[in-house]
Amino acid sequence: MSEEVSAERKLEFQSLQLIGLFLSVIGIIMIIAIIFPENLEGKITNLIAGLILLGFGIGAFLKGKSHKVKKEAE
Repeated sequence: MSEEVSAERKLEFQSLQLIGLFLSVIGIIMIIAIIFPENLEGKITNLIAGLILLGFGIGAFLKGKSHKVKKEAE
């Protein structure tokens, strides 16, 4: 039973890392997309959306990675 729970939690945090990586890539794409809008409002919107996605992505990735390292140390 304990091994099943451990395997399930490991899968959960691997998923968290994948989601974090996905959000980070989308955030970087949004930041790069700043060059496309002609008006300032579009550029600011892309920058803010990109930074938010990048922040959530990095946070999710690091949370999954830190828990994975902590579990491997045990």
